[in-house]
Amino acid sequence: MDKQNTREILQKHNLVRTSCRQSIISAIVGAGTAVSEEEIKTMVEGSYDRTTFYRTFKTLIENGIIHKIVVDNHLVKYALSESEKEAVE
Repeated sequence: MDKQNTREILQKHNLVRTSCRQSIISAIVGAGTAVSEEEIKTMVEGSYDRTTFYRTFKTLIENGIIHKIVVDNHLVKYALSESEKEAVE
C-alpha cells in the first residue's frame, strides 16, 4: 500500500498522520489477510513503545479503519474494515 492511500484513509477520519498509524495500516493491507498483533509487529518498520502501539490499535478500531477478529476465543487478529478497502484498491 502506498503512503498516499494511508494518508487518504487517515484524513477521511480526521486523524493525524503518524508513522505508527501508517505502518500498521500498511502492514495489515500488505498481508492481504487478517493478522495478529505479533505478525504486525514483525512487519512494521521502526520500533514503537508498547503504549503507542496499543493506543494506535485502539484509535484505528474506534474510527472504523480496522476491526478485530477473535479466533477460537483467544487469538485476536486484525483486518482492514470493508469501508476502507475501496481506498486501497
